[in-house]
Parts: sequence; structure tokens; C-alpha cells
Amino acid sequence: MDLGAFNREITINFTSQVALVHAVLPHLLKRSGPSSLIFTGTPVTIIPAFPMPSYCASKAALETFLICLREQLQDTNVEVQHISPGPVRTELHDADMGKNAGPKFGMALEEFVNEAWAGLVAGEADIYPGCVGGSTKEQWLELVKLRDEAVARMSGLLRKMMK
Repeated sequence: MDLGAFNREITINFTSQVALVHAVLPHLLKRSGPSSLIFTGTPVTIIPAFPMPSYCASKAALETFLICLREQLQDTNVEVQHISPGPVRTELHDADMGKNAGPKFGMALEEFVNEAWAGLVAGEADIYPGCVGGSTKEQWLELVKLRDEAVARMSGLLRKMMK
């Protein structure tokens, strides 16, 4: 494993996002109107893909941070929105999969944009365009539902303890 490459991925996908929130959040909280922080995640935060451990770990850290941030900001004017698509057909896959397989991998870009935009306009906190390889959208959403219910239980317990 290239530890330098691993750390760069953590910085790009996680640490830099935390730094950005740290920089802009005070300004957003001072605004009188609503604001949103919008992040892009991935289903590999819950169902990791073994060839990409640094990517999966960095995005899982980001998703955990977003869940906590959303809870912390629940009584403010700042919303935290999270778009977590399955694979999207872009040139990013060509380097790893080749020019024949890469362009066929994932959902069409237009489909992703339409689903993500519809979720943003509807004000959804979590938007899940597409699905995870090997799982149906229903299977994926069941995992997310179970996780979200557990987070709600934990948050409720912690809020009671903090009073």
C-alpha cells in the first residue's frame, strides 16, 4: 500500500471538506435566511469495495461527519444535504477499467443529474441516485433506513444525557 496516496485520498475526500465547513459555517450561521451545505458521498461508505480502501474509508469518515454535523445544526438555519450516487458513467472509470468497460459502468450522467436535482429541489437531506453494484435500490435503502433509525436512537439518548 502506498501510504502517501492513502493519506492524499483521506485529505481530498475528508479532511479538506471538514476544513471547508470550518471556514464557511460561521458565515452561514450569521445569515438570517436558510443555507445549505451540499456534499457528495458514495454507497461504498456502507458497502465497501475492497480494491479502494482509502476511497471507502475517506468517504465513510465524511458521511459520519455529515451525520454528526446535521445533528449539531438541527436547530439552525443551515441544512446539510448529502448526495450519494451509485457509480456514474464518467471518464473517471476509464483509467481503471479501460476504454471499453469504463464508459458502460454506472448510470448515465443525465439520469444522475436529474435524480440529484430533484432531491435537492425537494429539500431531501439524503439523496441516493442509482444503486450499489450487486444490490437493488430497495436493498440499499433498507440498510440506510436501519442506520438512520440507529442514529436517531443514539442522538435521542445523547440529547437526554446532555440536558
